[in-house]
Amino acid sequence: MHTRLIDKLIEQSTSIFKQFLLAQNALEIGGNIIAGFADNACIVATVGPNVQIEPIPLYEVKDYRAKMPQFLLETFHGKLV
Repeated sequence: MHTRLIDKLIEQSTSIFKQFLLAQNALEIGGNIIAGFADNACIVATVGPNVQIEPIPLYEVKDYRAKMPQFLLETFHGKLV
């Protein structure tokens, strides 16, 4: 019984770590693409049927990019705990 619990914990932690690595790589790829756009360009996202958020200037996204690795690490740690 204890072996199954430990095996399940190992599987879950491995899955969460894989998600973290995928998110980190997606961040890097996306960040490199975003870096090529002008700071005054805006991002508009649709969050529901016929509902869009206020446009976000790319300079804000670029400024936040430096904080994203720490955010991802904290999210990974929270999910793992």
